[in-house]
Amino acid sequence: MRTPIASRTKPSTVAPDPFASLVARALGVAVDSVEAERLDRDEEVAGAETQRVRWRGPDASGTVLYRRYPVKAAVEPALLPLLARRHAPVPQVHASGVPPRHAPEARPWLLLSDPGDTPAGRDDAVAALAATRAAVARDTNTLRSLGVPSLPPSRVSDEARWAEELLDAADFARVERLAASLDLPRLDAIGTTLVHGGLDTGYALRGAGGTTLVGWSRAHLGCALIDDPGTDPDGARLAALFAIRWHAWEARESLRARRPAAELILRTLRGYN
Repeated sequence: MRTPIASRTKPSTVAPDPFASLVARALGVAVDSVEAERLDRDEEVAGAETQRVRWRGPDASGTVLYRRYPVKAAVEPALLPLLARRHAPVPQVHASGVPPRHAPEARPWLLLSDPGDTPAGRDDAVAALAATRAAVARDTNTLRSLGVPSLPPSRVSDEARWAEELLDAADFARVERLAASLDLPRLDAIGTTLVHGGLDTGYALRGAGGTTLVGWSRAHLGCALIDDPGTDPDGARLAALFAIRWHAWEARESLRARRPAAELILRTLRGYN
């Protein structure tokens, strides 16, 4: 369970005037000033940045979220606009900047509605995810065209072995045993759906409009059990292997340093001998 966002904020700084203009254009309101507060949360992807932007105008005031992403992990800025258009329970996208993948210096960004900081319960999170999947059930090809990767259980199992580059022999043997314990034919037969990839109460927030799902950087097309394994032991093991695969991939792509990535993998391996 993730720590609530509000408990991990840094002091506010005054945002530049051009940013005030961006907020004004995106919201269609008069904006006199803005202040940006960095939300220093445990990001689901290393290198992403989130700021809560407080804007004030002559007639109204409010907050929005400004998110920036590493180019190598830019699934969310491509995916969220589609989910919002399909009326899935995700933040409203007020503005976006998604440069081409061949432009390495430009960071994708989103200006989003602010869902607040109140965690939703697990049941609400699962219900919101089911609604999201239903909203894009016919959009598989579109999701792929947006860059949402396909990660069936067999591929997750194989790519979790990237952790060999980060672990000593004994710890990597635990990853191998975990991968070997999966009933891959059964998991593959479950079918493919949109997977959030990090679903817990830290990424499901409750506001006046209901539950909102945030943190879609690990999204992919794969097995639903990764998000909600319930009492399924194969599902729990697959979810653990996906987390291991994710952190090993971050290290491979230089998004996260090797030692912190290894520590996250070892944390995931707790309980698996």
